[in-house]
Amino acid sequence: MNVYGEPWKVLYGSIMHMLVHKIMPLEDPQENVNVLWSHVKRLYKELNIPYKFSSLKMTMFSPKG
Repeated sequence: MNVYGEPWKVLYGSIMHMLVHKIMPLEDPQENVNVLWSHVKRLYKELNIPYKFSSLKMTMFSPKG
């Protein structure tokens, strides 16, 4: 992979961007975000995390466009 090409043009949340666009199995990145968020919420509950994000949105780590 060329680190100078897309998706490295914008480094905002590049780990999350790579995860939902390239690594996770579903074709639709938004569906991957939904799956990821369901896992995060499950872990919040299982681990009794006191301080939590209230949502996970694509715009948090991917540029609009």
